[in-house]
Amino acid sequence: MKAQFALAKIVFLLTTLSSLSAEARWKTPDEADTEVFGEKIEITVRKDGTYTIHRKSNIRILTKRGISQYATYDFNYDADSAKIEKLSAAVINGGKRIEVEKKYIEDKPIASGTTGFNSEHRVMIAFPEITIGSVLSIEEKRNVTRTPVSGHFFWQRSYGYEFAKKGQSIVVTSELPLRYKISGAEGYIDAHQSGNRTEFKLSRDAYFSSTDERAPFDSWSDSQIQPLVQFTTEESWSTLVQRMLPRIKSLLETPLPPELAKPVEVARKSNGLLAQANVLHTFMIEQFRYMGDWRVTENGYYPRSLSEILSTKFGDCKDFSYMLAAMLKNLGYKVELTAVERG
Repeated sequence: MKAQFALAKIVFLLTTLSSLSAEARWKTPDEADTEVFGEKIEITVRKDGTYTIHRKSNIRILTKRGISQYATYDFNYDADSAKIEKLSAAVINGGKRIEVEKKYIEDKPIASGTTGFNSEHRVMIAFPEITIGSVLSIEEKRNVTRTPVSGHFFWQRSYGYEFAKKGQSIVVTSELPLRYKISGAEGYIDAHQSGNRTEFKLSRDAYFSSTDERAPFDSWSDSQIQPLVQFTTEESWSTLVQRMLPRIKSLLETPLPPELAKPVEVARKSNGLLAQANVLHTFMIEQFRYMGDWRVTENGYYPRSLSEILSTKFGDCKDFSYMLAAMLKNLGYKVELTAVERG
């Protein structure tokens, strides 16, 4: 009986796996809704990590779904650190080129949510006269003039979410030494480096998008296999942290304000880290509310000063971690910096 039951479980498992695998598969190019071709990206990196990016892209509409996806094209950018210096768009139908009028290109701030501040802008382009076979031509030049960590640069580009034709290129010219990494499906991206100039070229057509019947796959599995190129000034995460340390250390050396000294004295009466931390946590929960600050060049990477946190009575993860660390340090504990990537 046990053997029969075990066999039944195996048969059920195999049946389940086979049915799941049949529900999702990679699409073929003739199932694509759009096709990206002739994209050229030029990036110039300056010594302080700021940069200029100039992008020219062409998107061919292949299906009615492609029309609905791109009739209105939009993207976001951080207006506190960057400025769009050039933006133009056109629709090409056969030999006819239709320029998108300025009144149909909008660049406006996105209102911050009720849980935090941001400095994002949204660009929206309404393309006229789109039909199957239309080519959407987009040119953008963006100048990033402020960086949260001086001397740090990072950028990445993946291919294959939409059907990407070979020959697309990224040319990076940098006054800073750059490291790059190519991952995802192999044999799609070629790299050629000469002096301070590196060129990445898509050497094969790329299309890695699964069908709508997603189980057991999801968009995460798509992104893991899509050809990806990343480049940065850093050898590792630790070198980025080293760049951030001076500012963090200066914050930790700030004398503890009287408003925080009082809960510290209460916590001192408890025994052990856990009990003392619980006292401080309770104080923070009772006295402060959550309010995020994700403005990249202001407080996106660093906490605010203790005086500002105390005066506003709100803060986010960075602020609360810093405040707790400052109080624990006053209790005699050693405080160390940890960089946490969120996503």
